[in-house]
Amino acid sequence: MVCQAFLAGDGTIIQNCLADKNGDIGISLGAGSTMNNWIAIENATNGFVISKSLANKCIARNNGGHGFVGTRSRFINCVAGGNTNRGFNLPE
Repeated sequence: MVCQAFLAGDGTIIQNCLADKNGDIGISLGAGSTMNNWIAIENATNGFVISKSLANKCIARNNGGHGFVGTRSRFINCVAGGNTNRGFNLPE
């Protein structure tokens, strides 16, 4: 499934999706959410932006900002490469 500039609310479980070449963030996920098997590639800014959530088996490649931005979040088996800024930006 290809998703366009995806924004999910709190407590959402989403899986098996691609955010590709969006004009801003690829995926923004609300608190207490889980995403499995996502790919964010060539988005204008950050690939993934999550807070108090779980990312499992996700890939961030060639995004215009950071690959992953996560506050108090868990990343399991996630990979980032070729992003303009950091692969993982984990501010407190």
